Amino acid sequence: MRQKKIKQEWIDFLFLIVIGIFLSAPAFLPGTLRGHDIEFHYGRIYGICDGLLSGDFFVKLCSNWFEGNGYLVGAFYGDFLLYIPAVLHLLGVKMQTSYQIFWVVINLLTLFIAYFSFKGIWKNERVAFLGAIVYSCNLYRLVDIYIRQAVGEYCAFLFFPLIALGFYKVFAEEENTDAKCNSGWMILSIAFSGLLNTHILSCEMVAIFGILLFVLLLRKFATARLWKYIGLTLTVTLGLSASFLVPFVDAMFIKGDTNVSDASRNIFSLAERGIQASFFRNLFAKQLGSIIGMEDGFAITFLWGLTIIAVSVLLSVFAGSFRKRKILFISGVFGLLALFMATKYFPWDAIRKLPGLENVVSSLQYPWRLLGLAGLFVALCFMGALVLPKNIGKMYRVANIAVMVLVIVITILPAAFFIKKTMERTSFIEFNDRASLKFMYKGGEEYLPRGTDVSLLSTELTVFGDAEISDYQKDGANVRFHIVSDSTCRIELPLLYYWYYKGTMNGVEIPVVAGTNNRVTVNLPENSAGDVEVFWDTPIMWRFSYVVTVATCLAVVVLICFKIYQNYFNKTIDNS
Repeated sequence: MRQKKIKQEWIDFLFLIVIGIFLSAPAFLPGTLRGHDIEFHYGRIYGICDGLLSGDFFVKLCSNWFEGNGYLVGAFYGDFLLYIPAVLHLLGVKMQTSYQIFWVVINLLTLFIAYFSFKGIWKNERVAFLGAIVYSCNLYRLVDIYIRQAVGEYCAFLFFPLIALGFYKVFAEEENTDAKCNSGWMILSIAFSGLLNTHILSCEMVAIFGILLFVLLLRKFATARLWKYIGLTLTVTLGLSASFLVPFVDAMFIKGDTNVSDASRNIFSLAERGIQASFFRNLFAKQLGSIIGMEDGFAITFLWGLTIIAVSVLLSVFAGSFRKRKILFISGVFGLLALFMATKYFPWDAIRKLPGLENVVSSLQYPWRLLGLAGLFVALCFMGALVLPKNIGKMYRVANIAVMVLVIVITILPAAFFIKKTMERTSFIEFNDRASLKFMYKGGEEYLPRGTDVSLLSTELTVFGDAEISDYQKDGANVRFHIVSDSTCRIELPLLYYWYYKGTMNGVEIPVVAGTNNRVTVNLPENSAGDVEVFWDTPIMWRFSYVVTVATCLAVVVLICFKIYQNYFNKTIDNS
């Protein structure tokens, strides 16, 4: 019986790989598809490559951006998964191919992480297999990958199922017996730190539903056991994420003079950016076989979610009570709420006016982002409908199979059609040659020092005053030159000013300030002569956070290996 079960699981793995390769079909096109954010993320990957080559393993300042002026994007935007294509490129793989391999890796990881997470919740391989397909074929996820090219957001899909598994293990009574060692806090720590280091906006969305779950399960918080898990989760998450959180908090809130926190971002209406009735009208007005655009994908995902939740809840109601019914109904309610929050009809603009919430809510930017998290709830609700009591009647079992077939069909068909139409696209972007990448790309000017006009940034050193410059060298964020000046002078360097640049002349520290258009500037007194060096000096707290993250990662790996050994040892004893 056990061998049969293992054989079936391997067959499921094979099918998951086939589905993953199918969903990754655009990765095998002759070029990288154009997408909304593709230049931004390619620039981040190249920045990581340059940082690694210079010996910096936690790359925060991408010195190649803005024609060599530098960009502190790594301090604001988690990028640890982007080290995959970056390392592939450094190993000799073309950048375009590295990025396409990254697509395949993410699709396969999404399927397998979803499978193992759902299996841990439902204790049923077949249910987990179908749930992983439904979750990974979510059309919104595919739009994220192949139209929006929103790397952080589509990578966040890796961690949503892990968060669901972690919460289940922490809260479920059957997972908290004396005979079981609860690993929910460890799973949550890994999932939350992964999400923080990938897409911080997804953390905000998860926090909304985390608060709702706290309210629903408030009575469970009377137990000391749960508070112990919360403490462990918080401690390990902070340790794993320290290398991102410390620079982020420092740059975002302590320094706080970048455009990302500018109140002018709050002038748009969130409601007008949500899913609207026109999306559905345009979808139904399309000719059969037309290309699925971004808004069409949103509309289809919304209808898909409503349909699956409705049929799943109806089936479970008629089937009677069963062990994990609560998960189904919580997921159904959360799914409906997430779908509603993705529309223009949710009162986002009114909520934004509440004290202290303006910048937090505005950072969401587009309410339809909630479709990603809705996909998790839809999949959980569907799986709940498949887990029926053993003594259920034949009629309900037939209805169960009918629901399963319906859901798989309405999930696979739109995904297959979308992939087919994506394969027909011929608009590619070529970034194997650095010269072809527009490093002056600025998006919404996030993470730039306030008041910077990137179109005015220079690639040359500018001297104000009577001075003779020689032996000028620029290596990334480091500049060296020799100066001889009889009068006071100001030298503006081709570096964008952030807070931790330092300068020396003949080994003695000199002030470094923000000059015209936030260029790194040194002011020298009269009769100056010598070697000047200006360089980026990573602060000690940032360096310490890197050490904390590495140490925590090692501790987690040791603990996981110990648990695996312990389980294997216990099974060996039991079998003997």
